[in-house]
Amino acid sequence: MTTSDMTLPNKIPSALTRSYQKISEHFSSSQEKTEFSQSILRVFHELDSLHEWCNKIIEQMQAIVEPNPAYRMSSTFKKFVAKDTDDKNVPKSEETNLGLLLDQGVSLVAPSGTNSVAEMQNFASLERALGHARERFSHAIKYEIIVGLQTVALQLAQLKGVKKELENRRLDVDYYKGRLRASSTAVAIESANNSLDEATDALTVAMEDFERQAKSKLPVMQAEISNMTHEFMKLQQKYFTESQTALTKMEENNNSRDDIAESRSGKTNGVNKIEEESAVASTSSFSI
Repeated sequence: MTTSDMTLPNKIPSALTRSYQKISEHFSSSQEKTEFSQSILRVFHELDSLHEWCNKIIEQMQAIVEPNPAYRMSSTFKKFVAKDTDDKNVPKSEETNLGLLLDQGVSLVAPSGTNSVAEMQNFASLERALGHARERFSHAIKYEIIVGLQTVALQLAQLKGVKKELENRRLDVDYYKGRLRASSTAVAIESANNSLDEATDALTVAMEDFERQAKSKLPVMQAEISNMTHEFMKLQQKYFTESQTALTKMEENNNSRDDIAESRSGKTNGVNKIEEESAVASTSSFSI
């Protein structure tokens, strides 16, 4: 009796039979392989594309929140080794680098009592406003957009798990088809037939389950991703509006400062002209 005639196919672990079938298909171009319908193949492609697209959006959103790749990796690592105790409802207070620089400048010139203190304080306040606008933008992306997209990505991964189970059932069917072809005794043929019938029924159920879940879940997840990208655009618009407001105030202050400087320059030029005229007059009277 050959190995193919053994009547113990059901006692062989499924992982082994599926691995054997995969290897056989990989190294043998003539190996028979059950093909899925075009409708299921289209759903496969749609699912894989949507999952990849969702992960790419998440990656780019994370890059907006933290542009430094090293810091992003450090933050990801910390999630696995330490509990995140941050208050997710309140963004952390972080200044822009320029705002911090101006604050340091204020502390340096404050003892001298010069007029530049008030000016630097004003610029630091405006830079601080830009920093707070960035904080709110990053916080909203992190806890409203990214978290929502990660939920969708998880659901897509779960649906891909159903797809994987469908592929496993397909491997079972093709494995038992091969066992049936290799069987040479009535007992082995009957055993292989029974196993093939069970595997075929399981494949049919798996296909129906996958199509049902895909038809009900994929449109919802597509809409959710679309809504998240729309919310991101609204947040981006709000962030740029707040930044523009701060920059407009900064421009008004700069214009005001330039006007004062021009006014002072005009007065200085006027005084200098009077002094020159007086000097000319004095020289003329001395000559007479």
